[in-house]
Amino acid sequence: MKLKQFLLLPCFFPAFLSAQPTAPEPRPTPAAEVLAGIEKGKAAELRSVARNVTLQSIGPTIMSGRVVDIEADPNDPSHFYVAYASGGVWFTDNNGTSFTPVFDEPPTNDIGAIAVEWTKENDGKATIWVGTGEANS
Repeated sequence: MKLKQFLLLPCFFPAFLSAQPTAPEPRPTPAAEVLAGIEKGKAAELRSVARNVTLQSIGPTIMSGRVVDIEADPNDPSHFYVAYASGGVWFTDNNGTSFTPVFDEPPTNDIGAIAVEWTKENDGKATIWVGTGEANS
């Protein structure tokens, strides 16, 4: 009797292995889906019981996570921008002693990269480009 059970086991084992589900292929989120999610978030904000509570970010000192990009002024490296994967873009002009948010109004804080034109031809201000859509936030 035990011999029959032993012989049947190898017959079922390969069928069990072939029945394993495969993970779906990763795909980028379509822009329309991202925008629909942003609109859904805005609607939830309007319904929130905490909508009238004023919040203020105190800077990246409490941000956990990954810095995805740093852009320093080549003429004064104590001035630089820091981009966080899920924490926005921040600027410092005192070598990181304090930071000011520069990208806190857009509907997303997921940052993938930044680029800065430091020539300051626009009224003495640098031009910054922010690439949103960091995939791992």
